[in-house]
This record gives sequence, structure tokens and C-alpha cells, in this order.
Amino acid sequence: MNTDVKNHSVAFGWVGIAAIAAFCIMWLACFQADGFWTWGVNSLSDFGVSATAAADYFNYGCIVCGVLFAIYGVGKIHYARATGYQVSGIMFVLAGICFVMVGIFTKDFHHGDYHYFFAVLSFIFFTAALLAGAIQQYYDGMVLPVGAAIIILLTVILMGMTFTFAEAEVWAAVAFLIWGIIDAGLLIATGIKGGKQ
Repeated sequence: MNTDVKNHSVAFGWVGIAAIAAFCIMWLACFQADGFWTWGVNSLSDFGVSATAAADYFNYGCIVCGVLFAIYGVGKIHYARATGYQVSGIMFVLAGICFVMVGIFTKDFHHGDYHYFFAVLSFIFFTAALLAGAIQQYYDGMVLPVGAAIIILLTVILMGMTFTFAEAEVWAAVAFLIWGIIDAGLLIATGIKGGKQ
């Protein structure tokens, strides 16, 4: 494999890691700034309408994270040889665009209609990215990533069925962050090995 292609593949993987790190930093900054936000009681979107600096942290953070997720998706599309990974990349781009919209249209804009629409779409696109990647990994014989994807997906479904919306949303975010690290790590590892997904 061409060294430039290998290096760029690894770089796009690190963009995925940067997106996850940026989300975690945003979340911690919001939590620190808004002393009223309670885990399992408030949704993440409540940060965006906080009367504190958390609103700016959340809204601008969503925009930055969305751009990073979209760039990561472009990298997956460009460096993937298999259809499942390319579809996963497309879903990442769409999820990233929706994430940007979540930051632009806050929960208090037009009764939150636009905000919730894009929040739900980003969840759907992240889930589709996970499924497309996991299906392709299954065909490629990658047992551990498939197992992780199945566990994460079942956990999110179980939480959605048993927890309140606010609890389920927060735990689903944590689950998707874990999966995102695995997915970006695979792109980095594949690039280092000199192969294409």
C-alpha cells in the first residue's frame, strides 16, 4: 500500500478519536458549568438551553463534534474497500451533519421540533453506521468487533426499554462513544498494517 494512503487512513482514524474526545470534553465542561444537570434526570440536550456557559459549550461542542464525525466518515468512505464500511462511513457523515444541526437548533427553538428531529436522526444514523460496520466485520471474520457491536446494540435497546428517556439517552451516548473508539481504532490499526478495510 502507498505510504501516503496508509498515513491518511491512520489520520482519519485519529479524527474519529478526536471527535469522541471532543464530545467527552464538551460533556465534562457542560457538567462542570451547569450545577443543576443531574445524570439520569436531565437529557444531554438540556445543556443546550442552560442559563450557564454550558449552553455555549454544548451547542458549539455539537457543531465541532459533528464536523469531526463527518470528516471521519469521509475517511471511512475513501479508505474502505468493502461496501459495509463505505455505508458505515456515509452514515457517519449524515450523523455528523445532524449533530451540527443539534448544536444550531437548540431545544427551545420552535418547541424543540428541529432539535429533536436532528437528534433522533443522528441516533438513527449512528446506529446504522454501527450495523453496517458490524455486518461487514462479520463477513470479514472480525469476531471481537462484531461481539462488541452486538453487546452495545443490545445494551442500548435494553436501556431504551427499561429506563426513562433521559437515562437511556445518556447511557446510549456512553455506549456509542465506546463503539466509536473501537471503530476508529480499527481504521487506525488497518492503516498501520498497510491494508484497507
